[in-house]
Amino acid sequence: MVDVHAAEQAWAQRMSDPDASWAFVHLHAGRSQAAVLRAYLRWREGRHMEAMEDVSTVESWLRAERHWGWLARALNLKGAVLLDMGQSLQALTLFQEQLTLAQQAGDAEMIALAHNDIGVQLVWDDPERARLRFQMAFEVARDAGPEHQATMGLAAFNLSVVEKELGQMDLSARLLEVAEDHVSAARAWPYWAGVVSQRALRLAEAGEIDLARRHFEAALARTLPVESRRFLTFHLAKLEAQYGAPSAALTGLAELQSWSTTRVDMLDDVLQVQAAAQARLGDYHSAYHTLLNMVQAIQIRHDEELSVQLKVVEAVHRTEETRRNAEALLHRQGAG
Repeated sequence: MVDVHAAEQAWAQRMSDPDASWAFVHLHAGRSQAAVLRAYLRWREGRHMEAMEDVSTVESWLRAERHWGWLARALNLKGAVLLDMGQSLQALTLFQEQLTLAQQAGDAEMIALAHNDIGVQLVWDDPERARLRFQMAFEVARDAGPEHQATMGLAAFNLSVVEKELGQMDLSARLLEVAEDHVSAARAWPYWAGVVSQRALRLAEAGEIDLARRHFEAALARTLPVESRRFLTFHLAKLEAQYGAPSAALTGLAELQSWSTTRVDMLDDVLQVQAAAQARLGDYHSAYHTLLNMVQAIQIRHDEELSVQLKVVEAVHRTEETRRNAEALLHRQGAG
């Protein structure tokens, strides 16, 4: 039997210390909590198919056993994968169910994340409604206590994005500072890397290239998980390709070559940055061939998205079959 406290601790450490979370996963392989946590860690590494398979192996069991808290986490991951794959409507259905389950379980983190992730789907089409969802996410996390600073920071970051979209630049900048304070305090490194990158890129957009570089350099000087360091390195290369020294961008991308080829979800972005840097250097021949590789990478990503969609259909059918079997069993027990 899995130690409940150890499982919760491993979940809480998934962003601050992914190696410790992986250790829990390896120690308790085959357990439902470990499968959900493994799905999260794989998702963060861009291994979408494997993450979906992890969730699919335990979703029916979690439903049957009425483990609403861990089921809400599983559905959040499933929705995140689908969102990455461009399946917004399917993801929205999962986030709505996640919200209901989290409310039943009293899981403030999953309640707040459900509001946040629903808001993410509204940002560009309906920023006012997105703002409301992000505010709800922030308030739920804030009211639940200081252990939810990571979620507060994420909600503040997304509020910053909305306010920027609505033209409230000063408020957006202040919210970005609030976000960085919270995610840094929580050591929520994936969120923190995103916030730092956004702040630096905004500085570059404003012409503060040297200050933006120093922002990245200070971030990379910290002890960080591998994926967060790679994410920062990529965004520094993006900054150099767009605003700074394109040769430095190519050097940074070369450091990420082995990583980017394993990240189907990011490879086309990496190649786009590479092509932009090559074009700025006047190497249009190389830029052209890089863009051809980018088109191929997009096709590979679309093929993976289709595979994930098929996995989702299979999982839905299995879940529905489990539900029907459970109802039939209850019916027979009542008749007996």
